[in-house]
Amino acid sequence: MSVRYRVYLTPQVTKGTYGTEIEISDRVTLSGLNKMRKSLDSSDFDIGAYYYGDINLTGANDDGFFSEDDDRSVFPGGRDLSKVRVSFDESGTETTLFKGLINEESTRLNIVTNSIQMRVLSQDSVIRTAKVNPAVIPNGVSASSAMLTILNQAHITNILGVDAGNINVPYDPNIDDGSQYDNLSVRDVLNELLLISNSVMFIDSNDDIIIRSRNENANPIRYLYGPFDMNGRENIVAVKKFNNGKHRMVNSVKVNNSEVNDGDLINTFGFKQKKIDVDSITAQATEEAIAQVILDEFKAPKIELELTVKTELAKGYDLQDRVSVNYPKRYATDKRFLPIVGINAIDQENSPLPYVYGSASIDPGLGFKIISIDHSAKNFTTDIKLRQIGITLSDGLL
Repeated sequence: MSVRYRVYLTPQVTKGTYGTEIEISDRVTLSGLNKMRKSLDSSDFDIGAYYYGDINLTGANDDGFFSEDDDRSVFPGGRDLSKVRVSFDESGTETTLFKGLINEESTRLNIVTNSIQMRVLSQDSVIRTAKVNPAVIPNGVSASSAMLTILNQAHITNILGVDAGNINVPYDPNIDDGSQYDNLSVRDVLNELLLISNSVMFIDSNDDIIIRSRNENANPIRYLYGPFDMNGRENIVAVKKFNNGKHRMVNSVKVNNSEVNDGDLINTFGFKQKKIDVDSITAQATEEAIAQVILDEFKAPKIELELTVKTELAKGYDLQDRVSVNYPKRYATDKRFLPIVGINAIDQENSPLPYVYGSASIDPGLGFKIISIDHSAKNFTTDIKLRQIGITLSDGLL
């Protein structure tokens, strides 16, 4: 089996109009492509943020292929915002792992070495550079309607699909003062609207923006096995940063001046509050409702960990996919034999108990969801960050 990465380019013919995708794998090196990342709610000690990583490409430009204002160039409409796609090729079967846009501000041409360093921003960069125009969010409009309004502008829809049917929030508060969002970045406003509606944002394989709840996907469960699996199904390369999830737990949420708490969990784990200032919300009932949905989502500590697996296994994984992790401890005899039941009692001299290796084990019955994916082009491995499913102390099983 052969594996490699392929890089494709779709240049602009004119501004906002794209030509035909071409492969440039033999013209570029994957410098800076060590991690292709996408994540949500995965920054330690924080919630409510999505992230898509950027990459660097170094290209050979001996023939002016990557130049601008050159009749040999592949960029008749300019380099800026030309599309880049990176795929993982496994024996001729390709899976797209990254899509992005060339950022001309960070692109540098070396005319001595005839090389070019291109910064490729993730697709959501069009959201980062869009602005909320004054008076487009009227008072009393729902958060989901406000999301549709600020996303449905040509600067964004030239790159990403925006449709009301793909915006489905679990809680949809009304905006009391829409003027608070005037002239702000779409990215900043969207992050706040996602937080107060207890939602997350994805960009799917069709380049459509999807806004939905934090609930795990209904896709088939991803089964992962650690060393010492009884059936020899080991496919986990490494386990890192295993923790009990208390760093993301909040048992008190204060939105503006309205606060809600979970007294039982405060007594159990101590007081941990998240404060949120939302200038667009002024109604106390709405503030309390927002605080309550955030509290319900994050009030209980949930196990989190990071796993490393081979990219050929993880190439089809997506954020919020369900995962089962079977990671048993290792049992070893005292250089004699496993304990038996017979004329001798277990743990007597002739029937010693086995020695147990390992600091922790993970029950395959526990359910996890993927909250971060990092593909490494250098190592052909993928790091996935997992959070246990459920919202109470007693749930979270598959």
